[in-house]
Amino acid sequence: MIWGYVISGILIFLFAISLSGIALLYFSDVLKFSRPDYLYLLFLLFLIILIYYFESSRRKKLEEKFGVEKLREKLLNIPDKGFVLSSKISLLFGFFFFILSLAGPQMGIKEEKILRKGVDLVFCIDTSRSMDAQDISPSRLKRALLEFSLFLDKLENHRVGLVVFAGDAYIQCPLTLDYDALKIFLEIIDTNLIPFPGTDISKAIKKSTEVFIDKERKGKFVILLTDGEDHSGKALEEAKKAREEGIVIYTIGIGTEKGSIIPIRNERGEIVDYKKDREGKIVTSKLDEELLKKIALETGGKYHYSSTGLLALDKILKDMEEQEKKELGFTKVSQFEEKLNYTLLPCLILLCYSFISSAMGGKK
Repeated sequence: MIWGYVISGILIFLFAISLSGIALLYFSDVLKFSRPDYLYLLFLLFLIILIYYFESSRRKKLEEKFGVEKLREKLLNIPDKGFVLSSKISLLFGFFFFILSLAGPQMGIKEEKILRKGVDLVFCIDTSRSMDAQDISPSRLKRALLEFSLFLDKLENHRVGLVVFAGDAYIQCPLTLDYDALKIFLEIIDTNLIPFPGTDISKAIKKSTEVFIDKERKGKFVILLTDGEDHSGKALEEAKKAREEGIVIYTIGIGTEKGSIIPIRNERGEIVDYKKDREGKIVTSKLDEELLKKIALETGGKYHYSSTGLLALDKILKDMEEQEKKELGFTKVSQFEEKLNYTLLPCLILLCYSFISSAMGGKK
């Protein structure tokens, strides 16, 4: 019967059109896949085709050599070759569309309003000269900035602000949900950013409280990254005021108890000297953990020592996730719509036809 070959031709034609359309939509960025890693399974189909082709060629040559093909066709009631071919083609194409379904085809954009719930978080980073000390590699400040940047990659739905301080404190970035924009501010931070020398943690805490834009007492956190050297003596007073406004302060100590000398660099970044006191002696900057522990304890936060990368910030994030969230407003989210039926339907049709044609059709 010729119908099997006709159906095979139609299937190949329709598959060629479908494949061309899928490729065109994909490379035009109209079609996306939510799980593109599954597309690698398509290579298995090509491998199966090659194996079947070589095996079929080998078997045909053996049959021709021994002249058993015509004899076998006379003695056995063999299904029509056209239906056998169409069954195998439909099975192969069915698995092709099944793999596309696994990959999660997406097409067309829909917008949704999502209510964001999270906390307000202010990072307060010490940029005084002592943060150039290299007892923490590559330096105290660079470690703090690196940890902060990596920490932002893990955040979702939390507003984040940035305060920098030395002898004075400034709001570098107000509360925002745009973490990429916040990272831009990190690129310009160094120990030359603030012209006032020294370390005034009291001003840092006071400026951090000014970043919060609502009166709610819940969901307010400050993460203070510093070596703990404070020249004001009023840090605990400001911590008490922060606690009265519902602000919880986590402190992270950057540095070591042994301490390190503070390099002075020229415009090319070369070390030309080391910081000295009034008597001309080289200054050794040490981590002051006691003050940082008291500040955290005063506000209901915790103190962490930064010595192993993101360990401290991961613990803080876990604590914040367990706290009561507040509504941060609605945001519009644009995303591609799942179009699973576009690939799953032809998959089911092709597999059903393959089963029916192989089980019932084409007997001579």
